[in-house]
Amino acid sequence: MLAILPLLLAAPQSTWYVDAGGVPPGSGSLADPYTSVAYAVAQTPTLPGDTVHVHAGTYLDEEVDFLGKDVLVRSADGPSVTELVAPAWPGSGPRPSVVHLTSGETRAALLEGFTLRGGLGASNSAWGPAGGGVTCIGSGATIRDCVFVDQQAAAGGGLYAANGDLLIEDCTFTLFNLRSVAQTGDGALIVGGHATFRACSFLDLLDSTTGQGGGALAIEDATALVEGCTFDLNLNTHGVGNHVRMVNSNVVLRDSVFVRSPADHGAALASTFGTLVVDGCEVAGSWAYQHDGGGLHASGTELYVYRSWFHDNRAEGVRSGGGLYLESGSATLVDTLFESNVANRGGGIALITSDTIISGCTIRENRNVGCPGVCFGGGIFASAGTLLIERTVFDGNEATSDTVPGHGGGIYSISTNPTIDHCTFVANRSGGEGKAISGGLVTNSIIYGSNPDPVEAAGVDYSLVEGGYPLGVGNHDGDPSFWSNHDLHLLPDSDAIDGGDATAPLDADGTRTDVGAFAFDAWHCGTGCTGPVGTPSCAALPSSTGFPATLHALGASTVATNRLVLNATELPPNALGYLLAGQTPGFVFHFGGSQGILCLSGNILRFSSTILSAGQDGTMSFRADLNAFPRGTAVLPGDTWYFQTWFRDIVNGNQTSNTTQSMRVVFD
Repeated sequence: MLAILPLLLAAPQSTWYVDAGGVPPGSGSLADPYTSVAYAVAQTPTLPGDTVHVHAGTYLDEEVDFLGKDVLVRSADGPSVTELVAPAWPGSGPRPSVVHLTSGETRAALLEGFTLRGGLGASNSAWGPAGGGVTCIGSGATIRDCVFVDQQAAAGGGLYAANGDLLIEDCTFTLFNLRSVAQTGDGALIVGGHATFRACSFLDLLDSTTGQGGGALAIEDATALVEGCTFDLNLNTHGVGNHVRMVNSNVVLRDSVFVRSPADHGAALASTFGTLVVDGCEVAGSWAYQHDGGGLHASGTELYVYRSWFHDNRAEGVRSGGGLYLESGSATLVDTLFESNVANRGGGIALITSDTIISGCTIRENRNVGCPGVCFGGGIFASAGTLLIERTVFDGNEATSDTVPGHGGGIYSISTNPTIDHCTFVANRSGGEGKAISGGLVTNSIIYGSNPDPVEAAGVDYSLVEGGYPLGVGNHDGDPSFWSNHDLHLLPDSDAIDGGDATAPLDADGTRTDVGAFAFDAWHCGTGCTGPVGTPSCAALPSSTGFPATLHALGASTVATNRLVLNATELPPNALGYLLAGQTPGFVFHFGGSQGILCLSGNILRFSSTILSAGQDGTMSFRADLNAFPRGTAVLPGDTWYFQTWFRDIVNGNQTSNTTQSMRVVFD
């Protein structure tokens, strides 16, 4: 009973009403609302947990101080019709911040649904007046669905937070009639503490021509999460970091877009020291004319990049790292695409004295075109440090120059020998040595479409090299048989299958490792593939596995596409067999002493030039070239074909054979 007494005695939370059209000052009731938001919050009866309900209107001369109260300040109709405008400050001093959170508030304090306009910031930062819209010092708040416009503080044009704890959701930092100009963090500046920006937009913001620069968002000595946000057309005229500048901070950028940031200096993103995670982001259209790193410039940073896309970024002149530049740090880059970036060295990526792992990435069509001197590394340039590249594609990168031949169309390394394992290099170009690779230790990789002289490396072993590469061990020539020009997964007839180092771990299907970035995947549905095709026809009897074997058709039924893969499953491990085809169905039970059913009749074709093996997983794959069936037969639009796999089996110690069911495919 005593335990619940304080709850019974606690005052209920109240709602206080504000309407600019009321009679000042008002009493805060629905019938007699306050006429000032700042006045409503400051009143003694307004307690933590109360709601200040603000009707639509333009509220002039507002300087809202939460005064340590975790109150909920909400507009009734949203920021498009509800504005808080900073007071016209007398004399020559700055106009204050529109909102102050400086008395120990927590995230329970809420500001929701306003446009904040006209603040120049309080004089409370190392850069001078800061936080034109909101100043938060040693406090917290949740700021939701707000628009920050026309702020001109020297730092943190829209928002300044020092050692705070902020959650900013669904907010927009932008300009309307005036440009927001700050020396650092034009939209927001976070110094110390933590901030989360979720589903926010930073649009068309400009930093000043002096100071440290910092673009739309600057984060120093702090932790931050930026999630689901959009940064577009922000301009940094000094320093680096058009969109986000991070110094000695631990920051996660997740599922966000950073696009269109032309500038004289710096990258879209810049990090100095600290830790940076870029996860599921797009970084595009940043031009750095006087600095390295068009998309991302990192120095002394522990960098992690996952599932992201860096494209169409540029580091002009004698600069490095069109997509990404890292110096004196470490990086792990996973499942990320670097595409159509440009720089003098490392069109896609430049790594200087750094320790880096690149795994599962695609480095495509990056360039060094137009270098004033020698170009190096159309895809990647690496100097000193350590570098491991695995399961990565280098496709169509170019190192050329107006005056001297460039080197290393795919990758160029100096003062380091990167380890390159299970990678695919296709159609990379340079005017000098190493059309695909200049430097490195290469194993289990494909190097194709870059002749003559595709490789200038310390060693190449167990790789498929077009034209051959006799200097190493286990290298061979052949056709990698890709799905298409840019889909570099392997088709079943690829010479890269089972061509890798026999001592390497087996592939997932239990066979010798394949060479290249992608192990053969019987179920890959690549370019031109519409998915499963055809319908089952006839039936199958159980094999020694106890189950009937099944045939699947994957690809396209369009003859012009010419992509048809037949996968037989549930076969005995390592069984050998053939693919059969015909245009007439049939039914012969236990044909020729077998344990199966022949579902074809008439003119039956056997693809006998290729003996198939089921492997340990009991799957047998075959690509049917529609232009080259046995006996000179070609498939025509309108044809109906039946396919069936015939395989060896052992039953009760006796050699026999069996079949899958058949698949009927009508071609168009």
